[in-house]
Amino acid sequence: MGMPYNVHLMTDYGAMSLATSVALGAGALTMERTVIRTGLVVYLVFAVPHLVIHIRLMHHLAPGGRAPLLAALTVAVLIPAVLLGLTRPPRQGAAGPAQPACSRT
Repeated sequence: MGMPYNVHLMTDYGAMSLATSVALGAGALTMERTVIRTGLVVYLVFAVPHLVIHIRLMHHLAPGGRAPLLAALTVAVLIPAVLLGLTRPPRQGAAGPAQPACSRT
């Protein structure tokens, strides 16, 4: 798009990406529902606006590059959104196996 390279912006973006990976990694290592869900939300707070921004700037891309980029960015939102739904705590009184009284998740 003809924008100049900005070292400060790229360094800040790298630091933010590293911080996001720490949140996601903590969820993967602990396998605790709250930590997993927090990491997924942290990622989605980035991924959703990122998708919207690229949709708005789609006209700058060659027609052949639009679909693959849009598909990749959409999948990058859908996967954590689905995982967030799958890690939702069970509703009180829902049928199913009994939960222990002192569950950490």
